[in-house]
Amino acid sequence: MSIRGLYVDDNIGVAKIRIDLAYQEYQIRLDHITNLKKMEDDLKESPVLYACVILEAKCRYEQDDHISSIDHILKSLVFLKTNYADIPYYILTSDIEGYRLVEKCWGKDRLFYKSDTEIERLFETIKSLSSDKTKIRRSYSKVFEVIDYHKLSADTETQLINLLANQDRVDKIKQNLKDTRWILESIFQTIIKQKKDIIPKKYLDKNSNKGFWGIHTNLRGNPEKEKFIAQTDLIGNPEKKKEIYIPQTEVFYSGPIQELVEMIHPVTSDHGVHPNITDYKPTIYTVKSCVNALLECILWFDRIMRKK
Repeated sequence: MSIRGLYVDDNIGVAKIRIDLAYQEYQIRLDHITNLKKMEDDLKESPVLYACVILEAKCRYEQDDHISSIDHILKSLVFLKTNYADIPYYILTSDIEGYRLVEKCWGKDRLFYKSDTEIERLFETIKSLSSDKTKIRRSYSKVFEVIDYHKLSADTETQLINLLANQDRVDKIKQNLKDTRWILESIFQTIIKQKKDIIPKKYLDKNSNKGFWGIHTNLRGNPEKEKFIAQTDLIGNPEKKKEIYIPQTEVFYSGPIQELVEMIHPVTSDHGVHPNITDYKPTIYTVKSCVNALLECILWFDRIMRKK
């Protein structure tokens, strides 16, 4: 599988030569753009699309700029480090002064001269990015777009990647169930921190069983049980008492999410966090059921977080 990168260079002729070399010799697909502002916009739109970014040290910041300046890249490096620290970036330069300036500010580990040998070294470095992490992020791109967009913690991303990588491992069943519960609780905690009108702040950092079900009740609309007796059934006999739940506040669950949450938490608690003694042990299919349900919950989380 080829690696996809974003390449910023305002010299179209030189860029084409490097793009062809990258694809033909290293199976690296480079999307070429000519200014740094476009790079920032493309990353904001699809952060998980690219495994790396290559930057020409002296490049235009906006398409209409008449001057290519080293100052522009310093600004964009701040943008990358602040917003997309997990995307590796590499800087190409043939200018000694520019090399020294970037090296002073950012170090030389990602600096490459514009020589044939250095270009080959750059592409070899990028080729090594075809790691399990990169493959997993691509396979579940919609989910990781949510993780990136809402700036969930690096721990959450790492836990999810490990979970997806290890969900077929029999020796990791208990740990995978524990991690599934942890990730679900972390997205609920994020809702509390950023959407105080949805879940009361009193549940912040309370991931006990009681605390979790308090959060769950709020997302269900704080329903109250109501008993009633229907008049008669189809043949005229009185029906038995039935219980229904009437929401008292806004309901934030939608589609199958409530039922998925009500499956994930007990299963991961009883067989992961606090494993029960039972004659039927959870299997990798138990893990996969919970993981797939969790992925649905992450997509629902995105909808809740964007809600005005």
